[in-house]
Amino acid sequence: EELLTQPKDDYITAFIQEVNPAQFITVGSIINKTVSLKIGQDSVGSGLKKMLDHNLQVMYVVDGQNKPIGLVKKEHLETSLKQEYVVDKHNKPIDLVKKEHLETSLKQENEDLMAIIETDFPIIDASAHLENIFHLYKQGFPVAVVDEEKEFKGMVEASDVVTSLK
Repeated sequence: EELLTQPKDDYITAFIQEVNPAQFITVGSIINKTVSLKIGQDSVGSGLKKMLDHNLQVMYVVDGQNKPIGLVKKEHLETSLKQEYVVDKHNKPIDLVKKEHLETSLKQENEDLMAIIETDFPIIDASAHLENIFHLYKQGFPVAVVDEEKEFKGMVEASDVVTSLK
């Protein structure tokens, strides 16, 4: 895998030109470590705040053993909270709803995430090769990556795969 991603000399570079890197690079080597939401700990409000803080459109939800059980979209969290606000270019709340007011309302919101999570989501083992991930993007979501114990390790977006194959 290292020879493909960081060839040491021109001989190796020439040799790997004929190799399909998707057959050798593992999903775990390009994983995006990311925040997740935890059932029983996070609410719809805290989930939206995490998404705003990390500039995410989708987040995975994990159970008490850190195993992914679904994902939530930012738009569904916003709809659930029935919040209307304007964000700046960094996706942070601005004046139409004062940031302090938004944060206060988010802290008070305790609606359960289970009502809005999508349980049909793409998932792959970190040891799988990239050639096995392409079909998982049909749903349009980042793919959840798990280890041998099925614990959530992060996610991989389609753009991450494309970048790793260049």
